[in-house]
Amino acid sequence: MTVFNLSDANSATLRREVDVCIVGGGMAGLATAQRLSAVAGVRICVLESGAHARDEGLEALNDIEDCAGRYAGARDSRVRLIGGASSLWGGRLLPLTAHDLGAREYASIDAWPIRPEELDAHTASVETLFDLDHRPFELTDLTRLWPKFGIYPRHADVSCRFAKFPTFRNRNIATALRRSVLAGARAAVYLNATAHDFALDAETGQVREVVARAPGGASLRVTARYFIFSAGTIETTRLTLLLNRISGERAFAGCTALGHYFNDHLKVPVGTVYPVDIRATNRLFGYHLAGSTRRNLHFELSAQAQRQLAIPSAYIDFRLGMPDRSIYRALRDLGGRLQGRNMPHRNLQVLREALDVDTLYRLLFWRLRHRQLYLSAEIGITAEMRIEQSPSAAHRVALSDRADAYGVPLVRLTWAPTDADRRTFLAALRHFKTFWSQAGLASSSPIAWEADDEAAGDRFLEAARDASHPAGSTRMGIDPTRSVVDATLRCHAVKNLFLVSASVFPGAGSANPTLTILQLAHRCADHIVRELRVA
Repeated sequence: MTVFNLSDANSATLRREVDVCIVGGGMAGLATAQRLSAVAGVRICVLESGAHARDEGLEALNDIEDCAGRYAGARDSRVRLIGGASSLWGGRLLPLTAHDLGAREYASIDAWPIRPEELDAHTASVETLFDLDHRPFELTDLTRLWPKFGIYPRHADVSCRFAKFPTFRNRNIATALRRSVLAGARAAVYLNATAHDFALDAETGQVREVVARAPGGASLRVTARYFIFSAGTIETTRLTLLLNRISGERAFAGCTALGHYFNDHLKVPVGTVYPVDIRATNRLFGYHLAGSTRRNLHFELSAQAQRQLAIPSAYIDFRLGMPDRSIYRALRDLGGRLQGRNMPHRNLQVLREALDVDTLYRLLFWRLRHRQLYLSAEIGITAEMRIEQSPSAAHRVALSDRADAYGVPLVRLTWAPTDADRRTFLAALRHFKTFWSQAGLASSSPIAWEADDEAAGDRFLEAARDASHPAGSTRMGIDPTRSVVDATLRCHAVKNLFLVSASVFPGAGSANPTLTILQLAHRCADHIVRELRVA
């Protein structure tokens, strides 16, 4: 990998000509580059706005005009540095279901123009990226491998799956791919290179050149055969809107989807676990550990329940509350520093204070005996429900009249929870409550649930926060008038531009988007490689 810091060029203007130019050096961009770099002779250039550490001056480029004042993810989950949000990421990898990808007319969600098996074909390569095992996510399949998973209930209305988590050291994709990504002299990563302008071919309408600039004034002009925007949902949408503006609104003329249908998972606490049987609670909620792969529990509304209730998906994420001065918090902080997070420093004295001999013994015992993380009584367990929003054209990413330091218009976001979300919260909560009782889990791990009356629905809407899973504002589809990209992630209207981001999701589904984004990144890279070989 050849890494350049554009700031080192002072005020010079550099030029490069490559096969593929990728805008965004986060998870999607580096995963796409890594896949492309496996093919000899492909010249790749990655433009990353940040460098190796956070710069508050650059973070200001993530500011948005939030019309309703409800969206926190614009700052909380976006970071401009190599590796992007993988330096903040919790690590969860879970695929969308076949039901998530299908048409869900009852919730006004369009089908993805991709078959489930087309995404599944790239799961193993993503797992390898993070040094994860290739064992299944589904409860039924896991029970065949490990009888210990037989303790988890099966129910018609609620499905149980197990997400995978890489180690802290492997979560930051820039670290994980340090030796392999973009190997070879024909690949280059430019840091402090913020894309802010484009040139289009007047005859074909294709992108001819992208212009990036460093904080000190140096400029880089990159011409390429293919361009990929992989800078996260909000920034990818902003760049696409900017390109359209530069074209005189001609590039995406006739497309009614660009910038519309923005959505996110909404999250709200719905209950607290009060264990009666500590051993059973540990067996139920403790992370399963196998080599470098960690797993945890994920309950989601089944396809049957979603159809019956006529609502989008919903799932329960059990959050662990760790006291400040505990071995759990000390170990998590250590892991966060390994990942590259800006974690508070804890010296040896604080770690010594956190070491509880009894807890340490139980941690080791449960690790060896059950291959699980032991949860002591001091750890609080909160049931947090997350719901999928039905896409709405009224939820929109647009360009503001205000500009950032590079002259690029800020994003104006029109988005807020809706009455439809209120209905989803209440209907899903009632089903989860019934499931917990019918499955026999309340006897060992009872949950003090929030109320599910109509007044509670109002409280949920007020308390709901985005889960930093933005999606939908450059959605994929077959009809160029109702979608921005096709099944290969190629823009319908700009044939040499691909968008690799959750912004292409027609619906958010029943899991966080990371695994799906990376599956799409590998799939898109493979498609471009095939075209390059034909040429």
